[in-house]
Amino acid sequence: MADDSGASPVFGLVLGVGCFVNLLIHLWTVVLAYQVKGFWAMVASLVLPGLAEFYWAYMLWNTMPYYSVIAVTVVVIFGIMRFIAKVAVSGDEESR
Repeated sequence: MADDSGASPVFGLVLGVGCFVNLLIHLWTVVLAYQVKGFWAMVASLVLPGLAEFYWAYMLWNTMPYYSVIAVTVVVIFGIMRFIAKVAVSGDEESR
Protein backbone atom coordinates (compact mmCIF):
# COMPACT_ATOMS: atom_id res chain seq x y z
CA MET A 1 0.00 0.00 0.00
CA ALA A 2 1.52 3.31 -1.14
CA ASP A 3 1.61 6.35 1.08
CA ASP A 4 0.30 9.35 -0.88
CA SER A 5 1.42 11.91 1.69
CA GLY A 6 4.84 13.50 1.74
CA ALA A 7 6.65 15.28 -1.05
CA SER A 8 4.23 14.51 -3.87
CA PRO A 9 1.78 17.41 -3.26
CA VAL A 10 4.66 19.79 -2.60
CA PHE A 11 6.42 18.72 -5.78
CA GLY A 12 3.17 19.22 -7.71
CA LEU A 13 2.89 22.74 -6.31
CA VAL A 14 6.49 23.50 -7.20
CA LEU A 15 5.91 22.22 -10.74
CA GLY A 16 2.80 24.39 -11.03
CA VAL A 17 4.63 27.49 -9.85
CA GLY A 18 7.57 26.61 -12.11
CA CYS A 19 5.24 26.31 -15.08
CA PHE A 20 3.74 29.73 -14.31
CA VAL A 21 7.18 31.37 -13.93
CA ASN A 22 8.37 29.70 -17.12
CA LEU A 23 5.32 31.06 -18.94
CA LEU A 24 6.03 34.58 -17.65
CA ILE A 25 9.66 34.37 -18.76
CA HIS A 26 8.56 33.14 -22.18
CA LEU A 27 6.03 35.96 -22.60
CA TRP A 28 8.69 38.48 -21.59
CA THR A 29 11.05 36.92 -24.15
CA VAL A 30 8.39 37.31 -26.85
CA VAL A 31 7.95 40.99 -25.92
CA LEU A 32 11.72 41.54 -26.03
CA ALA A 33 11.96 39.80 -29.40
CA TYR A 34 9.27 42.12 -30.77
CA GLN A 35 10.99 45.23 -29.38
CA VAL A 36 14.43 44.25 -30.67
CA LYS A 37 13.74 42.60 -34.05
CA GLY A 38 10.05 43.06 -34.85
CA PHE A 39 7.02 40.97 -35.65
CA TRP A 40 8.63 37.90 -37.26
CA ALA A 41 11.15 37.52 -34.44
CA MET A 42 8.21 37.67 -32.04
CA VAL A 43 6.36 34.93 -33.93
CA ALA A 44 9.47 32.73 -34.08
CA SER A 45 10.08 33.23 -30.36
CA LEU A 46 6.46 32.45 -29.58
CA VAL A 47 6.53 29.04 -31.29
CA LEU A 48 10.03 28.02 -30.10
CA PRO A 49 9.85 28.47 -26.32
CA GLY A 50 13.05 26.96 -24.90
CA LEU A 51 15.19 27.79 -27.89
CA ALA A 52 13.96 31.39 -27.88
CA GLU A 53 14.97 31.91 -24.25
CA PHE A 54 18.49 30.64 -24.89
CA TYR A 55 18.82 32.64 -28.11
CA TRP A 56 17.67 35.93 -26.64
CA ALA A 57 19.64 35.39 -23.44
CA TYR A 58 22.75 35.09 -25.62
CA MET A 59 21.84 38.01 -27.89
CA LEU A 60 21.00 40.36 -24.99
CA TRP A 61 23.81 39.32 -22.63
CA ASN A 62 25.69 42.64 -22.95
CA THR A 63 22.63 44.86 -22.60
CA MET A 64 20.45 42.83 -20.20
CA PRO A 65 22.62 40.42 -18.20
CA TYR A 66 20.03 39.96 -15.43
CA TYR A 67 17.37 38.87 -17.93
CA SER A 68 19.83 36.46 -19.51
CA VAL A 69 20.76 34.80 -16.24
CA ILE A 70 17.15 34.60 -15.02
CA ALA A 71 15.80 33.23 -18.32
CA VAL A 72 18.41 30.50 -18.68
CA THR A 73 18.17 29.55 -15.00
CA VAL A 74 14.38 29.23 -15.11
CA VAL A 75 14.40 27.16 -18.31
CA VAL A 76 17.12 24.80 -17.03
CA ILE A 77 15.61 24.33 -13.56
CA PHE A 78 12.12 23.80 -14.97
CA GLY A 79 13.47 21.27 -17.47
CA ILE A 80 15.19 19.35 -14.67
CA MET A 81 12.03 19.45 -12.56
CA ARG A 82 9.94 18.11 -15.45
CA PHE A 83 12.45 15.31 -15.97
CA ILE A 84 12.34 14.40 -12.27
CA ALA A 85 8.53 14.44 -12.34
CA LYS A 86 8.45 12.10 -15.36
CA VAL A 87 10.90 9.71 -13.72
CA ALA A 88 8.89 9.77 -10.48
CA VAL A 89 5.62 9.08 -12.31
CA SER A 90 7.12 6.23 -14.31
CA GLY A 91 8.60 4.82 -11.08
CA ASP A 92 5.17 4.95 -9.42
CA GLU A 93 3.57 3.18 -12.37
CA GLU A 94 6.17 0.41 -12.29
CA SER A 95 5.69 -0.18 -8.54
CA ARG A 96 1.95 -0.75 -8.92
